[in-house]
Amino acid sequence: MNLEQRLEMALDDGPCPPDTYQTPERYLEPVRALLSGVIGLDPCTTAANPTQAREFFTEADDGLTKPWAVFPPFHGVFLNPPWSRKLGKPIDPWLVKCHEEAGEGVEIVALVPVATATKWWRRHVETAAGVCFVHGRIAYIDPRTGKPVQGSKFDSAYVYFGDRFRAFKREFSALGWVVEGRGA
Repeated sequence: MNLEQRLEMALDDGPCPPDTYQTPERYLEPVRALLSGVIGLDPCTTAANPTQAREFFTEADDGLTKPWAVFPPFHGVFLNPPWSRKLGKPIDPWLVKCHEEAGEGVEIVALVPVATATKWWRRHVETAAGVCFVHGRIAYIDPRTGKPVQGSKFDSAYVYFGDRFRAFKREFSALGWVVEGRGA
């Protein structure tokens, strides 16, 4: 079993599929601060819209197939994409989409597991404008209970696609170590 397969197995394990975990409010605050106070689009969320984005796509809408740059003038995109393959869409296509939409001028922040040995990390995260390695592990919210799930198996990182790296660093430095990517 290779590293990618071991990572997928670890991500798929747990009391609630990690693909449905929600981002705690305290970890959305710097996102909103960077994006002028509001998340314009969450392309992979639930109908409950826990990020309170102005626009959102659910699994049924399939945000990978929709353009993200058609909501002018919106305040940018935040996504906590599916981390496993349980829903049939691994993280890699979401990061490909981030690069494509950033090329259209869309400012994007993605919250992903830290997996520096994976192909998707090297292909997409290292080539983004910036990365914030979150200090400690995030206790994501179980949507069934509304309570934090302790014992996350992975560290998390915010990946920034945009042209305002300094603003990204300013807003996210309190949460972790921020580094400039090759795409800056």
